[in-house]
Amino acid sequence: MFLATNDKIRTMLKTSLAQIEGYEELLADVVNTSVH
Repeated sequence: MFLATNDKIRTMLKTSLAQIEGYEELLADVVNTSVH
């Protein structure tokens, strides 16, 4: 059940992010900030 919910959340998040122009750069910035 958890995995199904997690997959649905991930799919919804990807769909929402795809509507934001330049989201890939934003996501890369978030990941880089989290790592450092």
